[in-house]
Amino acid sequence: MAATPFRVGFLLFPDITQLDMTGPYEVLTKLPGAEVHLVGKTTQAVQAGGGMQILPTTTYSECPQLDLVCVPGGSGVNPLMEDEETLRFLRRQAAGARYVTSVCTGSLVLGAAGLLKGKRAATHWMSMDMLRDFGAVPVHERVVVDGNTITRVRGGVELWSVGVGSTPQLNSVFFNLVTNNEIYESYDGLVANTQYLYADVPGAIGHLGNIFRGNRGGRLVHAGISMATWPGFDAGGYDTNVFEHNRLADAPRGIIAGDATAFRQTPMRSTILYRNSFSRGTAALDGSRGMIAAPGSSWIAHGNLWMGFEQPGPDGS
Repeated sequence: MAATPFRVGFLLFPDITQLDMTGPYEVLTKLPGAEVHLVGKTTQAVQAGGGMQILPTTTYSECPQLDLVCVPGGSGVNPLMEDEETLRFLRRQAAGARYVTSVCTGSLVLGAAGLLKGKRAATHWMSMDMLRDFGAVPVHERVVVDGNTITRVRGGVELWSVGVGSTPQLNSVFFNLVTNNEIYESYDGLVANTQYLYADVPGAIGHLGNIFRGNRGGRLVHAGISMATWPGFDAGGYDTNVFEHNRLADAPRGIIAGDATAFRQTPMRSTILYRNSFSRGTAALDGSRGMIAAPGSSWIAHGNLWMGFEQPGPDGS
């Protein structure tokens, strides 16, 4: 019997900020079993704020019940807040959806639909007061989770984040920039994992489609970089994580992707390793390795340093 798809729908409208949609779209299409819809009033192309033409895949009337509905932001949200056809569609979908989400000013449309009453929510900083008009509680945070409602503020290359522990497919942080952290005396340095708390002292944690840049770490018990799927959780691989200019020392392993002793052997896919420095340092030489990767892993590596390991890591794909 075929598994029931996890249906995701992004609302399309004129003058949408396409980055608010295309960023999370790229990641969510990679989720195992995901069925992603671009929902418009009609199937005619919608022009984004920068001029891009985006073609809806379904309409309000034909859209199936969604598990996750997302309203992106953009200047086009202003007429949407008074568009009863759009607001009815969101109310109808929200009644059966597992997650009701937005990016940036998209939360104002959720508010206009009456979906944020009494809920904590975030939006663009210039529009915070408008949330109060819709009965929401404005919160100056980048990601706000209240029940099944998730509102996200776009900031730089940090496009979208979701953190819902009860749903393995969404227990992730997507498209974030993890930069300039110092991680010492931790189990791992940089972590791409399907759980937030890896050990008593977690490292800098991200999940799918992230950029880890300029981080430093030392005195690491397990590895400089660790990517793994815990039993019972399956994120389907770690797609397109970028690690660049990180310096990780005093670790017996540079990178582990799928440690068979404790985790499922989940391959890392399309991982990019650029000018990182991995050093065994004070860790034991015996058994030390630059990289341990599960079968089926793929990567592009250039200009990395692997220092002191009994078996160094690769530079090449």
